[in-house]
Amino acid sequence: MGYVLIAFSTSTVISIQMLLFYMFIYMISGLCFWYIILLLRLKKKNLESKYNKELSDLVLLKKSNKALAICLSLTMFSIAGIPPMIGFLAKMNVFLSVVGISFYLIALASITCSVVSTLCDITGTVYDIFNFLLLNEDRTIQCNGNLNIFRKVSSHG
Repeated sequence: MGYVLIAFSTSTVISIQMLLFYMFIYMISGLCFWYIILLLRLKKKNLESKYNKELSDLVLLKKSNKALAICLSLTMFSIAGIPPMIGFLAKMNVFLSVVGISFYLIALASITCSVVSTLCDITGTVYDIFNFLLLNEDRTIQCNGNLNIFRKVSSHG
């Protein structure tokens, strides 16, 4: 929501339009992400009323449903602001509206923070998935430092 504050602080008509466009794109991307998560409802065998939502559901999504895995990947890339996606266009428009009124330092700082945050999220998630798949012991998997998932990985052999 920092981009919303940056665009709102400029108080120009074009920046308010870019703010609304950014919020619309972010809202659609968030709805797509949660819709995909809700499609992953797998019932546990021993508890009929409880649903299983673990990191392994997302890791193995490529094998179980390739179309859903592609949709989730595209949605996450859009939320992160990776260049060919619509989320990048929304962030770029906010940055251009800030540069348009000569707030260069704010634009540079927010671009730098965006790049560092995206790289940390991607490398952290890849590292956690790598550890989850290769280690055969009790592990706490952390997705971007926000979500802890406890999972017993059984050893084969």
